[in-house]
Amino acid sequence: MLKAPMNERLVRVERGTPMGEAFRRFWLPVCQLKDLHPGGAPLEVRLLGEDLLAFRGPEGDAGVVDRFCAHRGADLRYARNEVGGLRCIFHGWKYAGDGRCVEIPNVPEGDRICPRVKIRSYPVESKGGLLWCYMGPPEQLPPFPVLAWMSKGEAHWSGTFVQVESEGNYLQHIEGLCDGSHVGFLHANLQGGGGGSRFVQSAAFSDRTPQWAYLEDTSYGAALAMERDAGAGKRNLRLNQFLLPFSVEVPTPPPYAVSSWQTNIPMDDERTMFLYTSWYDPEPVEELRARVGDRSYEIPALQPGSYKPVLNRSNAYGQDRGEFMQRQSFSGMRNLRLEDMAVAEYVRGGLVADRSAETLVSSDLAIVKVRARLLALADKLEQQGHLREETMAVASHRIVPAEMDIEPGEDVAQRCRSAGVSKVELDREFAVAPARLDSTDRFV
Repeated sequence: MLKAPMNERLVRVERGTPMGEAFRRFWLPVCQLKDLHPGGAPLEVRLLGEDLLAFRGPEGDAGVVDRFCAHRGADLRYARNEVGGLRCIFHGWKYAGDGRCVEIPNVPEGDRICPRVKIRSYPVESKGGLLWCYMGPPEQLPPFPVLAWMSKGEAHWSGTFVQVESEGNYLQHIEGLCDGSHVGFLHANLQGGGGGSRFVQSAAFSDRTPQWAYLEDTSYGAALAMERDAGAGKRNLRLNQFLLPFSVEVPTPPPYAVSSWQTNIPMDDERTMFLYTSWYDPEPVEELRARVGDRSYEIPALQPGSYKPVLNRSNAYGQDRGEFMQRQSFSGMRNLRLEDMAVAEYVRGGLVADRSAETLVSSDLAIVKVRARLLALADKLEQQGHLREETMAVASHRIVPAEMDIEPGEDVAQRCRSAGVSKVELDREFAVAPARLDSTDRFV
């Protein structure tokens, strides 16, 4: 269980809250670049309780700014997207990508007022198919992290994202990804495999009483490894990586050799944006698909013009309690993401879980670890005023998940450390203008 005051520290993400301030010290995903068209309509973004707009100017320059005009609060989602910034359609006030008001054309004193007018804006980076922003103090701007999948290139990276807007607090969704024992139930089919027909028989699904073998705080987050009986005297070790501030890297059981980066971005306290992408090692994407079929993540059908799923809490996520549930699927649902949403969106009667009445068991040790890691992050920021070590660690290490067979008595900790982390040389240190790394940057 988690007492109410500690739970409140964890779940609240708006500006001025302990966790909200901690998250703002990291580079955060804003949206997919494919959703921003040069000179096109600004994209509405809800991030950490703030209403923002992401846009690309006619010349391709990107920006993230406050959604509302500094004049009388008109909605800039309807603004003209011009060279040099967004122009409010109400009175023509124009804002550059850095938030500066550059034109006030409706009054004679406009040139004199302009230097004093500004809307909130954030530094941005376009990397790995996403637009990212930094929402913290400018003097603490960290190096940009080049995550493992960003360095893979077209041959080994799927090049696509699954994006789904979900109800429920971000932490409920993260805890699902860190819960290693649920896969043998929630995602299992009744023939012994998992994920409907997409997975073959695997230790991840056949052993329903796995044990945590390695749980360690790291400077970049936490390493979470679960050990399973793989049959025939073999042991299987599955290492998930929790990456600050709110991402989890997960390996997929053989024969797929697919790793995934899954992040649950807090829109506000009660809504979460899920993003997923995958990379393939050691085989190129096309060779792997030719060998085992298309193992792309199952994508829920989305409502037109949004990332909200058609199947959701209002229609029981399409759960089929007939023949499908009786003979094929443990959950009665036909999609892995919908299964995860069903158990994370509405917990103990609310979109923000009350954790004071939980009954935790040994399978929940990783969840306890991740909660403690996040609380320690917030505590450190309050005590020291910065998160230099953590933001540098995320940027300076290439972190990957892993699935492997281990021998009896093998040093699990050393195996996990050697399998999951490698050092990356940075072009700069903490709080200097961000370096831009191109697609030739490779996994070391």
